[in-house]
Amino acid sequence: MTDSIENAIDRIASDTVKATLSYARDELIYEAHTRLQSTSIDYKQGISAVIMDGPLQGHVELDGKFPAMLERGFNSFDEKAGFAKSPKKTKITRRIDGRNEPGWFLTIPFRHKTSGKGSLPTKILKAAKNLNYGEYLSESLVRELGYSPQRSKTGYMWKNSKYDYMIRPVKRYKSGAKRGQYLTFRRVSDMSDPKSWQHPGFRGIKAFPKVSQKAEKFAYDYLETNL
Repeated sequence: MTDSIENAIDRIASDTVKATLSYARDELIYEAHTRLQSTSIDYKQGISAVIMDGPLQGHVELDGKFPAMLERGFNSFDEKAGFAKSPKKTKITRRIDGRNEPGWFLTIPFRHKTSGKGSLPTKILKAAKNLNYGEYLSESLVRELGYSPQRSKTGYMWKNSKYDYMIRPVKRYKSGAKRGQYLTFRRVSDMSDPKSWQHPGFRGIKAFPKVSQKAEKFAYDYLETNL
């Protein structure tokens, strides 16, 4: 009889660990979805499945350098230094002071969301929906809609509005469905202003400490319900 009770308790304890870890994993995904924008995909892909280290032990971990940066945060840095190492950059030769100087440039695409945090303004989206193949939102139209060049979080004044020259390519899926995307582009080169591609840094979402506290309460509630 005693063995039967002990086995039942061990089973409930093991189920509690599994349920708690599963709950914690779901909460991490929720935190990424609600607190990050396009990078939420990278963070969620870094969240491991529930890993059981034993009947009463287990964990969920965050794999990858970039997901870890999103979790912990990082300081301001110069993105241009990374672009200079890109295999996709185009190498060029410039004539400067009578000499040939090697250089490079790279075109960076930016995809704009149509809903949720950081989505396109209503006026811009309405105008962009009418774009056909080969058309784009001109500077003059973007200004008429009320959007001029802005200052970045690091204080750099952009040369263009972030909506200038927006295009709407249509993506076709294997199912036959079509969906419009909204893209703009920025050019970076070895001659770009040093301040033009300065990332402001990121505080980090620090989801693990928050989820850990919630998971602890979940475990107690689960035990009370099932004992």
